[in-house]
Amino acid sequence: GPAAVMDEPLHPYMRALVSAIPTPGRERPKRIVLSGELPSPANPPAGCPFHTRCPEAMEICRSEFPAKCCQGERTVHCHLWLASQTSSDAPGDVSPPRPVGT
Repeated sequence: GPAAVMDEPLHPYMRALVSAIPTPGRERPKRIVLSGELPSPANPPAGCPFHTRCPEAMEICRSEFPAKCCQGERTVHCHLWLASQTSSDAPGDVSPPRPVGT
């Protein structure tokens, strides 16, 4: 549910958004600063709709919409998660991909 999304966001773009929310009484993780162009909701970019601002965007994110990955009862559409599911690394242990230029 919503609490799980806020406590443990699966998508790197969502992690960045959640890192900016002040949480009284809890230590906040280091804020992830987003850069890049805001995607148009009326005319979203090809591939992952968040690749223009995602801090972990890879080249594949520009051209291919990611398939759905399941993590328990939750789902995420993310190439980084897809890569982690086919390797022995846990998603949090995936080496950061080379960011795409803006």
